[in-house]
Amino acid sequence: MTHSPRALTRPRWTHVALPSYDVARSLAWYEEFTPLVKVAEFADDTGETVWLSNDGQVVDPFVLVLVTFHADRGKRQPQLAPFAHIGIEVPGREDVDRVAAKARDAGCLRMEPADIPFPVGYVCMITDPDGNNLEFSHGQQVFARVRGLWGEEAGGEPCSA
Repeated sequence: MTHSPRALTRPRWTHVALPSYDVARSLAWYEEFTPLVKVAEFADDTGETVWLSNDGQVVDPFVLVLVTFHADRGKRQPQLAPFAHIGIEVPGREDVDRVAAKARDAGCLRMEPADIPFPVGYVCMITDPDGNNLEFSHGQQVFARVRGLWGEEAGGEPCSA
């Protein structure tokens, strides 16, 4: 077991795990459509797992875990539908438009970019290979609101996607 210089000192929200019918395909999709990068991968007799997170995220890392169980390989199992979703906040409206255009071309755009009243902002929705929804938003201010509520922790820079 590796000891981190910044050991866990209180409970933290660390990950969300989703089943995937093909973890390699899902990994490629997430690396193409999101700012997430692979940070670990595992395999055993039951299946394969990959962990994804924001590149360079040191303060309060959060991981998306994708798991393919051999018994479920090839079976789509959407967990985040019809409204449930993973939210990704982006710096500009043009970032929402860019991911929407890319998803439209790939056939995975679920909702065209739209201005939704406060607190939602400018958003689009896309679906991963398993049918899970991802929302890309600008102006929702989830990141800024939470940081403003509690302030930044000393000793590290926040993640910037």
